[in-house]
Amino acid sequence: MLNEAKALAQMQAAEAMLTSDFNTLHTDGTKRGGHEFGGVQVRTSSGQFSLDINEMVHGDAESFKSLIDYVLTDMSKILEKNSDTKCKESRSKLILSIKNMMTDCHIVNQSLKSLLKKMKIERLPCDNDTDIDLIKKMSAINGFKCNLHVLVNFATEAESGLKSWEQNILESDDCSSYFSPSSCDFIRASTKLCVPGADEKSGYGLLFKTFLNQLEPPVDLQLTTFHGHRINLLFSMGASVFHHRNHIKLFIENYFNKEDRNRLLCAVYNYVNNPLYLAGCRALVTLVLVKFFQTLWNDLYLSPPGPWGFPILGHLPLLGSNPAKTLMNMSRTYGDVFKIRMGSWPTIVLNSREAIREALMDKGEVFSDRPEFYTGICYYNMKSIGFGSYTPRWKMHRKIANHVLKQFVSAKNNPTEDVINKEIETVIKSFLERKEIHFSPHDDIFLGIGCIIYQLCFGSARNCREDKNFLQFIENNQIFVETAGPGNPLDVMPWLRFVMPWKAIRFQKLIALYKTVVSSEVNEHVESYDNNNHRDITDGLISAAEQYGNSPELYNGITKEEILSSLSDFMAAGFETVSTTLEWIILYLSYHNDVQRRVQEEIYSVIGERKPNLTDKGKLPFTEATILEVIRVANVVPMAIPHSTATNTLFRNHKIKKGTVVFCNTYATAMDPKLWTNPEKFSPERFLDKHNQINQQKADEVLTFGIGRRRCPGEFLAKMELFLFVVNIFQRFEIELCSEPDFEPIFGLTCKPVSYQIKVTERC
Repeated sequence: MLNEAKALAQMQAAEAMLTSDFNTLHTDGTKRGGHEFGGVQVRTSSGQFSLDINEMVHGDAESFKSLIDYVLTDMSKILEKNSDTKCKESRSKLILSIKNMMTDCHIVNQSLKSLLKKMKIERLPCDNDTDIDLIKKMSAINGFKCNLHVLVNFATEAESGLKSWEQNILESDDCSSYFSPSSCDFIRASTKLCVPGADEKSGYGLLFKTFLNQLEPPVDLQLTTFHGHRINLLFSMGASVFHHRNHIKLFIENYFNKEDRNRLLCAVYNYVNNPLYLAGCRALVTLVLVKFFQTLWNDLYLSPPGPWGFPILGHLPLLGSNPAKTLMNMSRTYGDVFKIRMGSWPTIVLNSREAIREALMDKGEVFSDRPEFYTGICYYNMKSIGFGSYTPRWKMHRKIANHVLKQFVSAKNNPTEDVINKEIETVIKSFLERKEIHFSPHDDIFLGIGCIIYQLCFGSARNCREDKNFLQFIENNQIFVETAGPGNPLDVMPWLRFVMPWKAIRFQKLIALYKTVVSSEVNEHVESYDNNNHRDITDGLISAAEQYGNSPELYNGITKEEILSSLSDFMAAGFETVSTTLEWIILYLSYHNDVQRRVQEEIYSVIGERKPNLTDKGKLPFTEATILEVIRVANVVPMAIPHSTATNTLFRNHKIKKGTVVFCNTYATAMDPKLWTNPEKFSPERFLDKHNQINQQKADEVLTFGIGRRRCPGEFLAKMELFLFVVNIFQRFEIELCSEPDFEPIFGLTCKPVSYQIKVTERC
């Protein structure tokens, strides 16, 4: 009978949610007898429904999210029994119908709301066939913040502070308390005793009000019904209980004999006679004011300095076409560490080598997280190597992927250098076909580098330029780079998804296409996989997935799917940065003819006309120094993917809050006159020591590949490609620039050079 009644109630609530345009979930928790309990209600346009109450291990946001998931799953099963709708589909519709999330009746829980957003995205499909209207609704949840939430936080801290103070004073508990003894519980107990309606069974409230009216002169009751949250404690109830302290004492003494008093009466009487709890009661408002001014002081004087921004947009309008350069110029006013606001996100900018190293090396556990940008959520739900949150699972994921990459690329029996040389020959052949005419090297370089990483990932026995998956990958990569750069509007102003939904839909479809390409290649590899013959990186990852993914409980929860998703990271990271850097190298050397000639002379003196190989690298210090200098001045990824703080932290005497976005401005370090003499000047010699060998200390000052826990795992492969391309191209050609160069970059995920044309002349 009870189960049938519950099922009927759940059915009514589910139907109301599915027919209502605006549903608000209310969650609340309580502790009884050392146990945590959580309850869920839903307010719909047709009324309010209690969904469930259940015991929880903790009363945190994650536990409430699990409770909500359990409740909605239970309701979806009831819907399935009474209709043709599948359980999974019903649950998705119920999740979609939720538009707001509140606790304590009036307070917005931001953490729980964030978890609900993730749950909505996780529960729904996101592929080419996904209905557009469904995608719009998928992440729709209102974005307002309740102004009372900060006061409740103050109240929580005030109560905690009071309890600590009281525990330090009390040596023993001589209060036979109805509640655990504290000033705040004194207020709760007094409210229960003295307010009409607070305890209907006892009638104490009406009796106390009658007692006040019989006094000479009569006294008005200042206490009101306690609603559950702590704001009443702070701004009304605490002062009111202190005001009525003598009235409460007289009321209990006159109406109740000592031997007839129950636990509630005894507790309140002991409280009201204890100066400690009276002092604590009076101090509540004072504590909140102290906390308020302490927080204000922290925000104004302990947070990093920074310029004034604009409402909603923050400092986005001030950044211009080259944000890295703008931020470097701002550092001259506000210092190496300052704050800005990127749309909705508080952000700190690190503008010196010392600040970046201190954050990413000395405090790497704090500064190695990623902000929950829309890009990262769409791209493997914040579980990829590039965009993933800094968790034990991410560390395991990176360790596995890094091992596979190095094992394959460094192995003697693997054709990495052969693959690179094959594509170099294709590029050289294309250059030869157009010698003595003007042309742009962009397409040749772009396709050449793309073919290399694609063959390393998926096998070299193919003609990439005729492979439909490769061509789809090239097209997708171009769009991804344009969309996912620092300051992407969908990331820094997530509410734009509702104003311009077509941008979100376009990006989601792009990610779906990207995943389709990878899945197609992986499926082909799985069918022909031989554990004794690893043909490429995909085979290495399949082997790792079999080893680690079958026992996720032993390896921080890492799954097969996450391990195989590393392919997307390898392709994206190993393609765009290398091809763009190579374009800059050709531009700088075709403009600086003296440097080009010196590079060619060194190549001829060491290699002559034979085919270059990687063993020549240590014998060509000036060529290597030239590559390093271009990497420094071009600074292809001046801010890379933003970091964020994993916890609240103190950094250089500044308080940085958890979840703050962190930009590491490596452009500022590349142009720092304290590190580089005449930093604007192109001078490869700065990387040579007195013996004309590479100065490794100077080379380590170039932070283009990052430092710390998120340093680029493919750095060694990128440098291998750059060296072989540069030596081969400038061994074969003299390159002349056909017009005045423009060294101002086009800012995006990478900083590209403005399109230019060259003329090549064959040397040998």
